[in-house]
Amino acid sequence: MPSQKRFPNGHFGDNFNMRLMKLVISARERQAIYKTGMAYRRRSRFSVSESYRHIVRIFGTDLDGSRKLLYGLSRVKGVNVNLAQASLKSMGLDPNMRLGYLTEDNIEKIEEFLRNPTDKGIPAFLVNRRKDLETGHNIHLIGPDLTLRLKSDIDFMKNMKSWKGIRHSLGLKVRGQRTKTTGRSGRVVGVKKQMLKTAALAREGGKEAKKGE
Repeated sequence: MPSQKRFPNGHFGDNFNMRLMKLVISARERQAIYKTGMAYRRRSRFSVSESYRHIVRIFGTDLDGSRKLLYGLSRVKGVNVNLAQASLKSMGLDPNMRLGYLTEDNIEKIEEFLRNPTDKGIPAFLVNRRKDLETGHNIHLIGPDLTLRLKSDIDFMKNMKSWKGIRHSLGLKVRGQRTKTTGRSGRVVGVKKQMLKTAALAREGGKEAKKGE
C-alpha cells in the first residue's frame, strides 16, 4: 500500500478520510445521501424564476423566451436589428437580457415605443414608411398592419397600370431581374412553346400535302 502523506493535524488527507467515511456509513445511509444530493442538483439545474416565461407575445407574435432581447425583437415583422438596438438603447433596456424575464410593463413600454419611434427620438431612416402617401409623415408599421399596407400598395399599382403593377399582375419579377432561367416556379412553363411547335409542324405538314397534290 502506498504511503499516505500525513498532515500536521494527524489526518491522511481528504481522499483517505472519504474512504474511511464510506466504510463507516451503512449502505442505506449512503443511498439516502445520494438521493438527496441528486434531487438538489436536479432542482438547481432546472429551476427557473417565477417571473420567467418560455413564450412572450409582442405585437401578436409569439417569441421564444430564451432568446436575447435584441434578436428576439427582430423576429417581429417590421422590426430589424438596427431599429431594435436603437429602441432598446433609448428605453434603457439591456439588449442581452432574455425575453422571458420581461415584465408586462416592459412589454407595454416596448409596444408603445415601436408604434411611434420617430416621436421618441429615433431617426427617420430607421422607419419602414417614410413620407406616407396618405399622411405625408414618417410612420412605422409592424405586424399585420405592415402586411395589409403592402397588399394595398400592390393593388394600387395594379389599378393605375404602372409598370410594376403590370409585372405584379402577370406574376413576373418587378425589379429588373433576368427571367430567362429564373423565376419559373409557380407558373406553367413550356406549355405555350410546345403548343407553338405543334402548330408549326401541322402547318408544315399541310403545305407538303398541298405540294404533293
